[in-house]
Amino acid sequence: MKRILTILAALLLCSFGGNDTLANSNQGSPAAERTIIYKVFTDPKKPAQIVGRLTPMHWASLSPGERFLYTERIDPATNQLSYYVFDFALQQFTPLAGPGTWYPKHDLLVIVEGNHFVLYNPETRERRELAVLEDASAIVDMVVSPDEKHLAILTRKDLSQEHQKQAALYILDLETSAVTLRDSFTVDVYWKEYHENKLYWHPDSQHVYYYGQWEQAPSAKKSLIKRLDITSGETQLSGGRDFPSFSPDLSVSVGYAGNAILLKDLAGNVVNLGEGSKVTDIHWSPMSHAYVGVQPLGPIGAGADARETIRYQDKSRFFYFPAIPFAKYWDNLRFVGWARDGKSFYVADLAPIPYEWHS
Repeated sequence: MKRILTILAALLLCSFGGNDTLANSNQGSPAAERTIIYKVFTDPKKPAQIVGRLTPMHWASLSPGERFLYTERIDPATNQLSYYVFDFALQQFTPLAGPGTWYPKHDLLVIVEGNHFVLYNPETRERRELAVLEDASAIVDMVVSPDEKHLAILTRKDLSQEHQKQAALYILDLETSAVTLRDSFTVDVYWKEYHENKLYWHPDSQHVYYYGQWEQAPSAKKSLIKRLDITSGETQLSGGRDFPSFSPDLSVSVGYAGNAILLKDLAGNVVNLGEGSKVTDIHWSPMSHAYVGVQPLGPIGAGADARETIRYQDKSRFFYFPAIPFAKYWDNLRFVGWARDGKSFYVADLAPIPYEWHS
């Protein structure tokens, strides 16, 4: 896939007159391994554009304003993560002291520096401490609520028992800086995959869903989704392994029937998108009921990797980017964000994820 997309990149460069951007002075040849950022238009008649060719990274997430890209890199020598923000306007990386997550409406990052949560503005470089949490080093996921008032934090620590971890859900009030433990439970060691989403905020910002305890099924263990009511503090199991998903205006929700997606509106009308339409990690357009998701296509070989593709869906119309399936970890293509006008979205062709980070 890397070689295929390098060829595609060269063709796009010819088509768009060198419209890509280079992040450092030591570029090497055009075919050199890079993290390539594509702008993909929802109008399939418009070819994708290259908007960035960066130093190889393993993870990326675009800011809401489209100017900044949060990135992570796994050092091949030490197997340690380093963190950066790339500024498309200034064409430069800024190193960060720890992992971060974007506010959903503003170009602001919450960064974890040791046990400290810090609010960082990448444009002004201003930073403000928010709170301290002893479990911060054990964070596996954190997400800011749609109204930007709370940060949900999921942590995991080793227990003395073999293959057992102690997980906890915290809520950080971004207005008062108060941190509250809302749930604590035991999980299995396999709760590990690099950047697998383990939190989902309901668009009303009053409920957060998260991976809860494991249930021993007849043939295998499965994770159960739990839901926290921010106001009452009540937690409950919602069942199943899939997070719910709602359009930002709450008028459409996603359900599943086998390998098909069901779209349900407020009147109760249901549209079945057909066998093979199921996707995970759904990202809704900010301007419509279109969405982008990852469509799993099964394991490769003995299961060390898996095939998947990125699918754009608008009612019954859909397309894939790229047009052929790719290897989830080796090719490592990721949706990184929507354009503000909803007419395009961004995909990053990233460096391969090392085996030990997903095995």
